[in-house]
Amino acid sequence: RRREQGVNYIRARVQVTANHADSFGHWQTKSCWPWGGNPQRPDFTRFNLDYFRSADKAMEKLAARGMGVELIMEAWML
Repeated sequence: RRREQGVNYIRARVQVTANHADSFGHWQTKSCWPWGGNPQRPDFTRFNLDYFRSADKAMEKLAARGMGVELIMEAWML
Protein backbone atom coordinates (compact mmCIF):
# COMPACT_ATOMS: atom_id res chain seq x y z
CA ARG A 1 0.00 0.00 0.00
CA ARG A 2 2.75 2.47 0.92
CA ARG A 3 4.54 1.85 -2.40
CA GLU A 4 1.30 2.59 -4.26
CA GLN A 5 1.19 5.90 -2.39
CA GLY A 6 4.63 6.82 -3.78
CA VAL A 7 6.63 5.90 -0.68
CA ASN A 8 9.91 4.12 -1.43
CA TYR A 9 11.56 4.16 2.00
CA ILE A 10 10.38 3.13 5.44
CA ARG A 11 11.82 3.22 8.95
CA ALA A 12 10.98 0.51 11.48
CA ARG A 13 11.91 -0.17 15.10
CA VAL A 14 13.35 -3.58 15.92
CA GLN A 15 12.92 -4.89 19.45
CA VAL A 16 16.16 -6.16 20.96
CA THR A 17 15.46 -6.16 24.71
CA ALA A 18 12.82 -7.59 27.01
CA ASN A 19 11.68 -4.26 28.43
CA HIS A 20 8.71 -4.14 26.04
CA ALA A 21 7.91 -7.84 26.23
CA ASP A 22 4.34 -7.19 27.44
CA SER A 23 3.51 -5.08 24.39
CA PHE A 24 2.60 -8.05 22.17
CA GLY A 25 -0.27 -6.74 20.06
CA HIS A 26 -3.36 -8.75 19.11
CA TRP A 27 -2.50 -7.98 15.47
CA GLN A 28 0.87 -9.74 15.63
CA THR A 29 1.09 -13.22 14.12
CA LYS A 30 4.67 -13.94 15.22
CA SER A 31 6.83 -13.22 18.21
CA CYS A 32 9.10 -10.18 17.93
CA TRP A 33 11.66 -11.73 20.30
CA PRO A 34 15.01 -11.99 18.42
CA TRP A 35 16.94 -13.90 21.10
CA GLY A 36 16.98 -17.47 22.36
CA GLY A 37 14.71 -18.41 25.21
CA ASN A 38 11.84 -15.99 25.73
CA PRO A 39 11.38 -12.49 27.19
CA GLN A 40 10.87 -13.92 30.67
CA ARG A 41 13.90 -16.24 30.49
CA PRO A 42 16.16 -14.80 27.77
CA ASP A 43 19.23 -16.53 26.39
CA PHE A 44 21.36 -13.76 24.89
CA THR A 45 23.93 -16.32 23.64
CA ARG A 46 21.49 -17.58 20.95
CA PHE A 47 19.34 -16.08 18.23
CA ASN A 48 15.69 -16.93 17.50
CA LEU A 49 16.17 -18.09 13.92
CA ASP A 50 12.43 -18.07 13.17
CA TYR A 51 12.39 -14.35 13.96
CA PHE A 52 15.27 -13.64 11.56
CA ARG A 53 13.81 -15.85 8.82
CA SER A 54 10.58 -13.83 9.04
CA ALA A 55 12.55 -10.58 8.98
CA ASP A 56 14.51 -11.78 5.93
CA LYS A 57 11.27 -12.61 4.09
CA ALA A 58 9.90 -9.16 4.86
CA MET A 59 13.11 -7.50 3.59
CA GLU A 60 12.97 -9.58 0.39
CA LYS A 61 9.37 -8.55 -0.25
CA LEU A 62 10.19 -4.90 0.33
CA ALA A 63 13.26 -5.06 -1.95
CA ALA A 64 11.19 -6.71 -4.69
CA ARG A 65 8.87 -3.70 -4.54
CA GLY A 66 11.73 -1.20 -4.72
CA MET A 67 11.43 -0.20 -1.07
CA GLY A 68 14.36 0.90 1.06
CA VAL A 69 14.35 0.10 4.78
CA GLU A 70 16.05 1.60 7.83
CA LEU A 71 15.93 -0.65 10.90
CA ILE A 72 16.30 1.10 14.24
CA MET A 73 17.56 -1.26 16.93
CA GLU A 74 16.74 0.17 20.34
CA ALA A 75 18.56 -1.41 23.24
CA TRP A 76 16.87 -0.47 26.50
CA MET A 77 19.16 -1.03 29.47
CA LEU A 78 19.28 -4.74 30.28
